[in-house]
Amino acid sequence: MSYKQNNLNTHGIVEYIRTYSLNKNVKKILTEINPLLSKKEKNIRIHLDALRNSYITEEEYQTIVAKMELGKLCLGLEEIIPDGYVTMLFYDQRENKIFHAAAPSFPLEFFDFFQDVNNANMFNSNCGSCGAAVHKRKVIVTDIITSPLWNPFREYMFKWGFKTCWSIPFFKNGFVIGTFAIYHKLPRTVLNEEIEKVRDQVSIYEKTIFYMFDQLLKKEA
Repeated sequence: MSYKQNNLNTHGIVEYIRTYSLNKNVKKILTEINPLLSKKEKNIRIHLDALRNSYITEEEYQTIVAKMELGKLCLGLEEIIPDGYVTMLFYDQRENKIFHAAAPSFPLEFFDFFQDVNNANMFNSNCGSCGAAVHKRKVIVTDIITSPLWNPFREYMFKWGFKTCWSIPFFKNGFVIGTFAIYHKLPRTVLNEEIEKVRDQVSIYEKTIFYMFDQLLKKEA
């Protein structure tokens, strides 16, 4: 499959995430829902349904539901790596930009710096572990304290208490479409068996991610 054909197949997903990444209603409700999601509360959908068509639009509702499902994938990886904090990002190949998708264990303001990265066209193979993972198409493990990949963001990561990060790219039709990043609050060696477990799980997630968005985009059509 050509680069152009792949963009046609995947750009809709990234564009959907981009459209709602700065939506104030979505951000406000996710700020309330993410802590409940990480605690595996059972009544989140009841709370969300009560807001539907009154406080939020149908499109915002569908976006929040999608982000909740993506958040569950992050929490699944946290069960495999119990001392990890997991984020999920989508990558726009056409514009070489990255967008936050889900991270229920993080406050949403943690991801504000991605807007600066995108505005400054900084997302390259030297831009943290996710930049390296996307552009080198492989798992990247970094020590935030010493790795030059973190030079522009080291103090920001320290502010949130993170010392180690590793990123796992995920693919569609052989093209990188995003990453899962796993952060740790202590300097840490990441074992090969941990990488293999996470990589296997991410491979399973790929089908879930694209099935979910195929259904979501059909509703928008």
